[in-house]
Amino acid sequence: MSLETRGRCGECAKGASHEGLESIGNPVRSDEGVTGYTDYNFFQCRVCGSIWTQYRDRSPAGGGKFWKRLTTGLF
Repeated sequence: MSLETRGRCGECAKGASHEGLESIGNPVRSDEGVTGYTDYNFFQCRVCGSIWTQYRDRSPAGGGKFWKRLTTGLF
Protein backbone atom coordinates (compact mmCIF):
# COMPACT_ATOMS: atom_id res chain seq x y z
CA MET A 1 0.00 0.00 0.00
CA SER A 2 1.23 3.50 -0.73
CA LEU A 3 0.09 6.97 0.27
CA GLU A 4 -0.45 9.76 -2.22
CA THR A 5 0.96 13.06 -1.06
CA ARG A 6 0.82 16.65 -2.20
CA GLY A 7 3.47 17.65 0.31
CA ARG A 8 3.65 17.69 4.04
CA CYS A 9 0.41 18.05 5.97
CA GLY A 10 -0.32 20.94 8.33
CA GLU A 11 0.74 18.97 11.40
CA CYS A 12 4.07 17.96 9.87
CA ALA A 13 4.61 21.56 8.73
CA LYS A 14 4.51 22.61 12.39
CA GLY A 15 7.70 20.61 12.88
CA ALA A 16 6.80 18.57 15.96
CA SER A 17 5.43 15.15 16.78
CA HIS A 18 1.67 14.69 16.44
CA GLU A 19 -1.17 12.16 16.69
CA GLY A 20 -0.87 11.11 13.03
CA LEU A 21 2.59 9.55 13.44
CA GLU A 22 2.83 5.77 13.45
CA SER A 23 5.91 3.85 14.58
CA ILE A 24 7.73 2.04 11.73
CA GLY A 25 10.83 -0.13 11.51
CA ASN A 26 13.14 -1.05 14.35
CA PRO A 27 14.86 1.19 16.87
CA VAL A 28 18.56 1.82 16.24
CA ARG A 29 21.28 2.58 18.79
CA SER A 30 24.45 4.37 17.75
CA ASP A 31 27.25 3.80 20.28
CA GLU A 32 29.71 6.70 20.52
CA GLY A 33 31.92 5.01 23.11
CA VAL A 34 32.85 7.08 26.17
CA THR A 35 30.75 10.02 24.94
CA GLY A 36 27.53 8.00 25.26
CA TYR A 37 25.03 6.76 22.69
CA THR A 38 22.04 7.87 20.65
CA ASP A 39 18.76 5.97 20.27
CA TYR A 40 16.69 6.47 17.09
CA ASN A 41 13.01 5.58 16.61
CA PHE A 42 11.26 6.02 13.26
CA PHE A 43 7.73 7.17 12.44
CA GLN A 44 5.58 7.81 9.37
CA CYS A 45 2.71 10.29 9.12
CA ARG A 46 -0.54 8.50 8.20
CA VAL A 47 -1.81 11.68 6.49
CA CYS A 48 1.03 12.84 4.21
CA GLY A 49 3.64 10.05 4.41
CA SER A 50 6.42 12.14 5.96
CA ILE A 51 9.11 10.07 7.68
CA TRP A 52 10.34 11.26 11.07
CA THR A 53 12.96 10.15 13.53
CA GLN A 54 12.91 10.79 17.23
CA TYR A 55 16.38 10.61 18.64
CA ARG A 56 17.65 10.69 22.21
CA ASP A 57 21.21 11.65 22.91
CA ARG A 58 22.50 10.06 26.06
CA SER A 59 25.83 11.33 27.24
CA PRO A 60 27.60 11.93 30.54
CA ALA A 61 27.14 15.68 29.95
CA GLY A 62 23.37 15.42 29.50
CA GLY A 63 21.66 14.95 26.16
CA GLY A 64 18.06 15.36 25.15
CA LYS A 65 15.18 14.19 22.96
CA PHE A 66 14.72 15.68 19.49
CA TRP A 67 12.50 15.21 16.40
CA LYS A 68 13.62 15.53 12.77
CA ARG A 69 11.61 15.09 9.57
CA LEU A 70 13.73 12.93 7.26
CA THR A 71 11.73 13.63 4.09
CA THR A 72 12.68 17.34 4.09
CA GLY A 73 13.76 18.26 0.57
CA LEU A 74 11.69 15.46 -0.98
CA PHE A 75 8.23 16.96 -0.35
